Amino acid sequence: MALIKETQNGVVQPDSNTYFMFRRKNMKWNLEKYDDAALASKESELRKVQGLFDKLKSAQEEDKVALEAAQRKFQAVSSGLLSADDGTNATLEDQLMNAKQAVAQAQTEKKQAEMQLAPCQKELREKEQEMKKTSSNYEGDRQKLEKMERELKTLEKDLSKLNYKDGHIEDLQEQKRRLSQEIRSLRYQLDNSKSRNPHLNFVYCDPETNFNRASVKGLVCRLVKVKQPHTARALEVAAGGKLYNVIVDTEVTSKKLLKRGQLQRRTTIIPLNKISGHSMNQNTIHTAEQLVGKDNVQPALSLIEYDRELRPAMEWIFGQVFICRDMATARKVTFHERIMKKSVTLDGDSVDPGGTLSGG
Repeated sequence: MALIKETQNGVVQPDSNTYFMFRRKNMKWNLEKYDDAALASKESELRKVQGLFDKLKSAQEEDKVALEAAQRKFQAVSSGLLSADDGTNATLEDQLMNAKQAVAQAQTEKKQAEMQLAPCQKELREKEQEMKKTSSNYEGDRQKLEKMERELKTLEKDLSKLNYKDGHIEDLQEQKRRLSQEIRSLRYQLDNSKSRNPHLNFVYCDPETNFNRASVKGLVCRLVKVKQPHTARALEVAAGGKLYNVIVDTEVTSKKLLKRGQLQRRTTIIPLNKISGHSMNQNTIHTAEQLVGKDNVQPALSLIEYDRELRPAMEWIFGQVFICRDMATARKVTFHERIMKKSVTLDGDSVDPGGTLSGG
């Protein structure tokens, strides 16, 4: 739409109808825009006023409630009652009594708490000491653990150096099993031997209360150990019946056993403090060795092992006897003018310097 037009003379003039229509629309648009802004402003003010009104209304209701509570309290005070903490009405005297009871109860609870506190404090101190001790033990255990770990590493290192073969442990276990069977068999044989030879066991009862059984050493035959098995027969003949004598520490023990020991058979007892034995003179031994050779003659005492405390009894039994290879050797030794000692051959033949000969 054109707002201006050109005349025939070339003069530009506005179009009146169009211009007025434009002005009208413009004014209408401005009016509508102004009304919308004013409406929004008024609505904002209304909301503010409404919020203030709501706050005042809420405050008025709270004041109303507080006024009613104050009126009730005033009425209670006027009638001699006061409101307690729990909301109930009570007189000043009742509230004072309740307060005293509460104080008394609090004091009782305090005393009870103090009574419970004392053992707790004691237990706390004990726990603290235990904790210190535990800490010390922990340090000790830690050091032991470190030491054992070092030892373990050393053992592992040593183990790696061993030339271990698979199955070696199994072989040892099999060997152990066989040896165990042999031990059981030997024990069975030993038990049978004891039953067939009761004289090899010395059985007695304690002659008195608290009797010291260590004072009874035992049978001679069970107190010696033969170094060379092939000389056992000769040593048995050399000792004779003395093999079954019983050795004790003193003659006092001997008397106690003979009187109150309830011995099952006739027994000869050798008290160590009374027996007097002598080992063979070294010159005599040297003479015998030069006469028949060192391998052909030996003192009987040198062929057995025994405890040192039994030496007097062993010298008395074996100290003056030679063990010789054969009868010819025994005769040479026994009847030599510088020897004149009893000799026993490995076969059990005995030669006495008095001229007596006996077969084994």
